[in-house]
Amino acid sequence: MHSFVTRYLPNPHDCGLPLHIDGVGVDGSIIMGLPTPLPFTGGGVSVWDDAKIKTDVPHVERLDYPMDPGDVCYLDKMVWHQANDISSGERWALVIFYKIRPRRAQSATADASGNQRNH
Repeated sequence: MHSFVTRYLPNPHDCGLPLHIDGVGVDGSIIMGLPTPLPFTGGGVSVWDDAKIKTDVPHVERLDYPMDPGDVCYLDKMVWHQANDISSGERWALVIFYKIRPRRAQSATADASGNQRNH
């Protein structure tokens, strides 16, 4: 799992994040809108859930989510999305990339009193 906090500002280099998919090494991502000292306008996340490759994006439905502070967006792996530009204020977000690992089988051992314990 990898996580970071990002800040968007209303200037050409920091106002959003262009269309992309998250790395192939993650099984999904979580985006959470964080409280901000300066309310923002614009922003949000757009998702093209049915796009398999980037050239599909213009031909599939675009879903827009406002992502206000406290909102959470869960994305499956390989989903095309973008952080839409803000036009004023500051937007803060927590981004978490996660990987799902198979659960290991529990093994039972006896403690000193002979009782079974699961690990």
